[in-house]
Amino acid sequence: MINAFVRLRTAGFKNYQFRCYVIIGKDMKEETERLQTLLDFGIKPFAQLYRAEQPIQYSKAWKELQCKWCRPAAMLAKKKND
Repeated sequence: MINAFVRLRTAGFKNYQFRCYVIIGKDMKEETERLQTLLDFGIKPFAQLYRAEQPIQYSKAWKELQCKWCRPAAMLAKKKND
């Protein structure tokens, strides 16, 4: 993913043009780090909870994490606070 991002940046694309879906729902710490890494590189991640054929009941914490990482204003506010 990062390699493709670097190549596109070299070709002239701007940071505001990058968004990507990120499937979450397995390991909260690992996936938060992955989302933050993408944001640090200038890619706005769009977190999406994994949806299996059999419905999964996610905790409130998972739903809050997903909500926080699918709203650009929330992501940018978090980046400014860091």
